[in-house]
Amino acid sequence: MLKKLLACTAMLFIFCSQVNGGERDRRQLAETVTFYASFDYDADADSATGSSARIPGGKETAFCPGACGQALEVQGYEKPPLGYRLNKNFSIQKGTISLWCKLNPKPHPNWKDYRYLFSLDGTGFYLFISPTDTLMYAVKSSVGTDDGWQYSPTADVSKWNPGEWHHVALTWDAASGERVLYVDGAESGRIKSVMEYTGLCQSFSLGARERGISPLNGAIDEFAIWSQALNAEEVKFMHELGARGETLGTAVLKAGQPYARELPELFSESAKWIAESPDAAVAGWQTETTSASFIANEQGGKTSSWTQDCRVDLSDDLLLGIWTNVGQGTEGVSLSFLSGKGEYRQDLPCLPGWRRHCLMRDGFRVIGEPAGWDKIDHARITVKKGSVQARELTASSDTFDWMKDAPKTVSFPRNPDGILLQNRVIIDEAGTYQTTAPDKLLDPFLRAGFNIYMPCVWHGHGARYKNTKSPIEKKYAALENDPMADMLVAAHAKGMQVHGWWCVMLNRDNAFKEFAGEGSMNKIMEAQNPAFRDFIVKEIVDATAAYGFDGVFLDFIRTAGFSKSKVAREEYRKKYGTDFAEIEGENLTPEMQRRKLEWQAEAVSDIVRRVSEGVRKINPNITITTYGPPLGSLDELNWQGRNPHIWVEKGWVDVALVAQYDRFVDTSIIDRAKLYSKYPERFCYILGNYDYVLSKDGKAAARPGQLVAKTIDYALRKYPEWGTALYFSNYLSEEQITALRNGPFNEKALPFYWGETERR
Repeated sequence: MLKKLLACTAMLFIFCSQVNGGERDRRQLAETVTFYASFDYDADADSATGSSARIPGGKETAFCPGACGQALEVQGYEKPPLGYRLNKNFSIQKGTISLWCKLNPKPHPNWKDYRYLFSLDGTGFYLFISPTDTLMYAVKSSVGTDDGWQYSPTADVSKWNPGEWHHVALTWDAASGERVLYVDGAESGRIKSVMEYTGLCQSFSLGARERGISPLNGAIDEFAIWSQALNAEEVKFMHELGARGETLGTAVLKAGQPYARELPELFSESAKWIAESPDAAVAGWQTETTSASFIANEQGGKTSSWTQDCRVDLSDDLLLGIWTNVGQGTEGVSLSFLSGKGEYRQDLPCLPGWRRHCLMRDGFRVIGEPAGWDKIDHARITVKKGSVQARELTASSDTFDWMKDAPKTVSFPRNPDGILLQNRVIIDEAGTYQTTAPDKLLDPFLRAGFNIYMPCVWHGHGARYKNTKSPIEKKYAALENDPMADMLVAAHAKGMQVHGWWCVMLNRDNAFKEFAGEGSMNKIMEAQNPAFRDFIVKEIVDATAAYGFDGVFLDFIRTAGFSKSKVAREEYRKKYGTDFAEIEGENLTPEMQRRKLEWQAEAVSDIVRRVSEGVRKINPNITITTYGPPLGSLDELNWQGRNPHIWVEKGWVDVALVAQYDRFVDTSIIDRAKLYSKYPERFCYILGNYDYVLSKDGKAAARPGQLVAKTIDYALRKYPEWGTALYFSNYLSEEQITALRNGPFNEKALPFYWGETERR
């Protein structure tokens, strides 16, 4: 059987470098490395405690000469950031990030963009360079901040010349609250304050924020993460190591020998025949056992060939994956693929060590142009001098190993007539109903198997419906009819529910200035303002009565920061009888920190509670949904006042949706609710059906249909009580519709509601 090399071998670093005249003991450094990418071989990590492979998506990665060997190149928006799974590779509680960075000349004299080195995707933990050439670290926090951010000491990088390599390290320890920034081995500054990070995410990016926002416009090399906060001497050593041109890899990698790589063990059968194969292994792309031919030229000119039965998994988007280990003295390696479309050959660079070469359906690490290929009939590996070994074949990458924990068979809820009860939500952010005839709009949703349509009816510009006394969004106000009313009639006639989606606090054009005074958060309506709460509650309740919505989705139900407006200060004094200043600043007592969180929570919860009471007077069977992950316990409060775990427990909300738009679903987010909630089944996932093609305008493309279907099937089996939601309708392709109808939605289902008895 293949063994996962990572856990046992990835951390056996033996640092033999001479420093200050003596041999340095670096065992602790070696044992606490959780992630290391040299970029000398490919984009995958050289070692990782979790997944070592980069996240699928985006364009082919570019490389350039590095501080030590080869480096990751990030040029403007033309190249994507590298994304990796967070699981086990990174801890918010304690750690160190170390990397070498090179900046390119600014594209133009008036360059105003930020340049990101590291980003926890979709949340707030960033290492970046500001437009004023200041290296900064920022973390979202509920403690000691006015805008929800804490910043570390900074470093002036204005004197960095384009093309120069500089070493950057950041250490953090949540227990002590200490964060230290280092540049070129020397401390730039430190801060010590309460660090209460409340963000959640699944992945991290290098060279830009998620989706390619604010790219570095430079290069990154020798990126590493530790599970401990390194001290000054250890950071200095890492700088000295790279300054001499040595890498972490040189301490564990001997030329031509395997080094720390995660080799997924997927099938016992494949593990057996790979072990028996002398030099190489590949497989056909089909569901049943097939026969594939192999050729390898061994060292000395001897040729081996054989035929091997192989089995692969059709559900992934990987056509073929193979690991090779090229020895010293190898001049070239070629991979040849033969299919019904013809033969394609790819010459590979000769870099010693284990590398993975993949042929993907969706363009991730594409070798050649495989579009339209249904199956690889044969593959051939040819080596020019030297030697090569094939270590791993996979048709299901480690990206999808997490799906194994769901039951294979599940008993879903049914009504007395035996009809499946399962909420299947399709989300429409663009408000497509405004310009599309109802039948044309709903047809693809119904064909796919969805039974709930969730259009955005309030997106921060005003109402997207006519029956209101409030401002109406300009595009909608220009329409002669009321498409919302027509769409609801058509949906109900077809047996489909409609849930109105409100972005409650969003104020995109600052159109509602009366609810966003000076000192409040930009483009956000102020929850601390009683007049705003009265306004938005009435708006949602009145619209529900006027149109007969089957559900209400409360999104953007958060403050986005800590308002210091005149209204907020007055309301605070009315409530507590003391001055607002007692909860400002960083050095707050635990009591004041708690009061600050409660101050936020009470304002937002007032909206949720009153909407719930109001719409249920109109329709007791209405479904109330909100957005947000459950926190660690019922006592824990979110810094923005968004506390769905409490709202669910109190019965104000029926279900809280947790966004998981990536290909990887982090089930630990919802599983935490099982530890304390009476209603853990009320937390469900919004899954994504698109991938971003990282370009300047942020374009995205529809995700492969089988992949979308597989992810939804997994979520339904993992959490079968309520159903699932898909974001979003603009990228619902015909391929996805077919895969859903033939897969997880192959049986008709009715939407359902947890009644008063079940909810309490």
